[in-house]
Amino acid sequence: MAGIKRGFVLLPGNEIAERLVKALVRRFGTDRSIYEVAKHINEHQGTIKESIEAKNAFRQASVLYKLCNLCGVSVESIITGSYTDCEKKLTEANNKVAELENEIEVLKEKVVEFDKLKVLFRRLK
Repeated sequence: MAGIKRGFVLLPGNEIAERLVKALVRRFGTDRSIYEVAKHINEHQGTIKESIEAKNAFRQASVLYKLCNLCGVSVESIITGSYTDCEKKLTEANNKVAELENEIEVLKEKVVEFDKLKVLFRRLK
């Protein structure tokens, strides 16, 4: 597994963390400390180390990615709260589809009720 060295070694706890460490090595090389990397993203070096070395730290990221794909939004927009115009329109469309699906369910229930009333009315004749 890849690691960033200089008085410390990051040991990725899972595949996502391993890919992230490789990306960090490509970006910063192996001569930077975790402190220098942490400064770039305004995080504590211990937080970075714990996140990368934890066995299940990025399981949530995997689920988040799948949910974002389902909703048609980017992970970045969910994390930052900053949506592109396309994502805003897609989100609005998805919300409208959900509303229409709910209305369809209500209408289906009303059709069933109506059919029951028709049968009851025929019996009363």
